[in-house]
Amino acid sequence: MNRSFARWAALACTSAALALFSAGAFAQATITLTDSNCLSFSLGGTPPNQTLTCVQSTTPLCTISGPAAATIGNAITLTANCVPAATSYVWTPAACVGSAKTCSDSGAGYANNSTINYTVTGTNAQGAGPTSAVWPVVWTNTPPQAPGGCSISGAPSGNQPAGTIVNLTLNCTTGGAPSANGYVWTGAGTGGMTGITAGPITVNQSTTFTATASNAGGTSAAASATVSITGGGGINCTGFTNTRVLPITWSSSGVGVPIIVYSKDVGGFGPNDALVVSFTTPSGTANTVGSLETGEYQSGTADIILEVATTACDFAAARNTGQGVSFGFSVGPNSQGALPLNPSTTYYVNMKHDATCTSMCNIIFTLNKPAGL
Repeated sequence: MNRSFARWAALACTSAALALFSAGAFAQATITLTDSNCLSFSLGGTPPNQTLTCVQSTTPLCTISGPAAATIGNAITLTANCVPAATSYVWTPAACVGSAKTCSDSGAGYANNSTINYTVTGTNAQGAGPTSAVWPVVWTNTPPQAPGGCSISGAPSGNQPAGTIVNLTLNCTTGGAPSANGYVWTGAGTGGMTGITAGPITVNQSTTFTATASNAGGTSAAASATVSITGGGGINCTGFTNTRVLPITWSSSGVGVPIIVYSKDVGGFGPNDALVVSFTTPSGTANTVGSLETGEYQSGTADIILEVATTACDFAAARNTGQGVSFGFSVGPNSQGALPLNPSTTYYVNMKHDATCTSMCNIIFTLNKPAGL
């Protein structure tokens, strides 16, 4: 019977004593020793008590690991990595005193922006190995600076329609350069974006975006930019908490295709908000009837007070009320008793809630164009 045993000797191994007491089952045993530090093993002594001695193969060959840049006055640590293992070490420059595996240096006495070349020589039972390759460290008297003077570009000014697409870029003018992927963006649609530019982002409600940049020196102050989604040229109805504006482009759909907008896309239709849908009629006329319709959408229900006028925020005459409002209109002469609208004219559908809305009462608004327009 053959049995195999493996023994890993320690790096400082000089000998290994093995004892086999049975001449029966173990008479033909095979013993395997593996140690990368040993060129071979010599067998000495007198049976049955003999000794295997490790014969080291070479002197240590060392490399250095550690930082490549340092600040004067702040200690760094460099480490010698030697194969086979060393039992003592000699470092240069003189700042690395002693014979430890690591070198600690604080840069005392070094000039600003000076490059110090470090080396190490390891020694074992075979003697001193060759001097390691140079490990250069650049010493400065100024720690890394965080980015500064940061601002966001790319945000459009003024009021924008819902669905505006923007690309926002963080630009920093002072301090150190930001690290790659060293950007943190916040704001709807920016989740997970770590580059200098966040986008394309589709903005459906007024949103303030912020961003910071960082490097080894720290993180910049947050920069911010706001994209305002209200449309309609900054309409603001007096006496309301918010004025939400939904602009409709008449030509945005084909014949027979309704144009649909949602109050949720401009911040929501709260209990004390004004909602204004704006559109401009075409230049032509038609003896057909279209319709304007409102309905509750994914939130609380409430009656709507509505007026169609050529002036935004005009609630002088409540034309329709109810949770769902629908009425016909024509462009040009009155047709079939529908509300007559003039061609080439901007109209505002001004809406507010009655007291039955106590939280958020979003709606869907649909414009069905008259046939032929």
